[in-house]
Amino acid sequence: MDPAFGRALVRLDEWASMFLSSAARLASPNSVPTNSGAHYINGIAESLTRDESGLERDLLQKSLKETLIYSAGPASHMGKADVEARLLRFLRLRGPAGLVRRFLSFHLFNVIWFQTADSFRGLACTQDRFIDDMESVEQMCRRVVISVCKSYRFNGELHLSTAEQLVGKLERRLMGA
Repeated sequence: MDPAFGRALVRLDEWASMFLSSAARLASPNSVPTNSGAHYINGIAESLTRDESGLERDLLQKSLKETLIYSAGPASHMGKADVEARLLRFLRLRGPAGLVRRFLSFHLFNVIWFQTADSFRGLACTQDRFIDDMESVEQMCRRVVISVCKSYRFNGELHLSTAEQLVGKLERRLMGA
């Protein structure tokens, strides 16, 4: 996987830790939104991938947005303050490590699916079969991430070297090692 993946992991972990520590300064839910929740999430994804480019940046942003939306709820129906409150709730329950694990699963799936979707589409007899295959790949990605994070004893506080080791373990697990 691209080295940008490790950098994004570290940035997400740092962002989540800073977000959690600055919770007291966040606006209360249901306050007048300065922008939409979707705009806010897009801004976070852009900020965390600011130094990346091309396809890898696109895939990282997609994975980050999915991670944040899945963690906060449907941002298109909420304002920024509501998204912040829901992300804060998620981070208080699962910590930055929980957010990073979720991102790992989404990004691993997005990278694999980007590279294999056409093959699955060609092999699928029906649209339902294609969707079943996609869901199977997604479940496999989740299981691999859970397994690697447990064996690595990952509990957050990523530095670039530890993020690269974590990504390396994911790659080796996918290759069957």
